[in-house]
Amino acid sequence: MISESLFTPEPRSVLAHTWALSVFRVEDHVAQQRVLRALRRLGRADLTAIGTQRGSETFVVIDWDAVSDEGRATQVVMAADRHATVTFSHECQVVNP
Repeated sequence: MISESLFTPEPRSVLAHTWALSVFRVEDHVAQQRVLRALRRLGRADLTAIGTQRGSETFVVIDWDAVSDEGRATQVVMAADRHATVTFSHECQVVNP
C-alpha cells in the first residue's frame, strides 16, 4: 500500500521594498550645497541625495528607503534652507518574487 502525503509547498518568499523619492526646490546653489552637506552628515546608507538645476531653479532630489524616517530628512532640508519647498514626493513599493 502506498501512502500519499499532501505536500504543501512553502509559500514563496516575497520581499517588498518601499522607497520614496522627494524633490525640494531650494533657494540657490549655496543653499543646495548646504542641504547636501547636512544630509551627508546624517550618515544614512538608505538615503541618496543629488543636486540639480533647471533654468534658474535649483533642486535637491532625495531617494530613500521609505521604512526609514522620511520626516527626519525633510526636517534636515528645511533646517538647512528655510526657503525650501517640496515640489514632488512619491512613495513606491516594489515586490520581488
